[in-house]
Amino acid sequence: MRQLEKKDFDAVVELRKVDRLAAMELARDLEAQFPDSREARAVYAWTLGGLHEHARAIAQYRRAAELGTTGAIEQALAVNHRKLGNYRESADHLVRAMCLADANDTTRALATNALQLSGDLAFARQVAYTDPTRAPSA
Repeated sequence: MRQLEKKDFDAVVELRKVDRLAAMELARDLEAQFPDSREARAVYAWTLGGLHEHARAIAQYRRAAELGTTGAIEQALAVNHRKLGNYRESADHLVRAMCLADANDTTRALATNALQLSGDLAFARQVAYTDPTRAPSA
């Protein structure tokens, strides 16, 4: 049985540049063709997010996370929640992404900002704090 390959994702990316609706149809077909593929679900969710279908993208990213979450999936969930104005949910996903091995410094910055927007300034300071020799201040 054939697995989802990078060329499948690249085809969606290239098609999205010229025809977003056709890219969504291709991504939906890939998701249907590979129902047990986290990557196929994430590609479909990414395409939905590009069409500003953020609520539907969140649902698809959650389905992808059921097969095993990654920092990229958690960060994508956070971005889509942020686009809908759900800053607390966005911050929760970003903090979760920071705990995963494939998170990066951008994730920390986004988490700090989402926490500030949600009103949790003390936790935002702690997340932003990176000096391992001193304890963060409240």
